[in-house]
Amino acid sequence: MGSGGDRQTLVADGNSVARGVVGPVRLSLTGTFGGGTAQLQAMDPSGAWIAVANGAFIAVTDTVFDFPENVQNQLRINMSGSTTPALVIWIQSTLDR
Repeated sequence: MGSGGDRQTLVADGNSVARGVVGPVRLSLTGTFGGGTAQLQAMDPSGAWIAVANGAFIAVTDTVFDFPENVQNQLRINMSGSTTPALVIWIQSTLDR
């Protein structure tokens, strides 16, 4: 991955700040989930947030989503069903936007 990425921490249910990314994306989730689910979401052309396939996590992960190389996306994590999480989110791509 080319960029240093961005780290955020969620300490309650809700959404992370959206990140503009290009191409394949590395997603690292660490910390505690508080019994909840972290769902990777992408903004569709209408501006609605949709769940990314295979993007729901209930435990620590470090994975790559193979988005097309030159395609721009807005991504965020939605945390739901948790009790006092401390979820550290790191989204890294070839080029941040």
